[in-house]
Amino acid sequence: MYSPYIPCRLKITPADTVANLKAVCEELKARSKRVFLCTLPTHGAKGAELDRLVATNELIVKSFSRKETIDGLVVIDEKNNGVFKRADLYCMDHHHFNSRGYRELAKAINPVFANDLLKVQFAYFRDLLEPSKSK
Repeated sequence: MYSPYIPCRLKITPADTVANLKAVCEELKARSKRVFLCTLPTHGAKGAELDRLVATNELIVKSFSRKETIDGLVVIDEKNNGVFKRADLYCMDHHHFNSRGYRELAKAINPVFANDLLKVQFAYFRDLLEPSKSK
């Protein structure tokens, strides 16, 4: 799992973080994997750490939400998901989800995954039933 606080400790800039994420996403895409990218949770961050996370998230959304980026990549922004804001869903360190938090996050983003999985299943069965049309 990617920890949003490593860039803050190592002083990695938002642009470096986005460049690293882009390299990982491109490699996954090259391996024919579907890529889902969440922005970094800001819960529990304060001061310069919060400022850096917010700047990084803004750059992630700006960089990965454009059509010319990685085809098929789905960005899940913490601003649009209430799970990221609920203090009771984090561990004692206030930076990582607890088991309930991960379950709630999975429920909240399931519609994104479910829609994508339906497309994959449809293509698979279409290829089985009509192999000549898939080429």
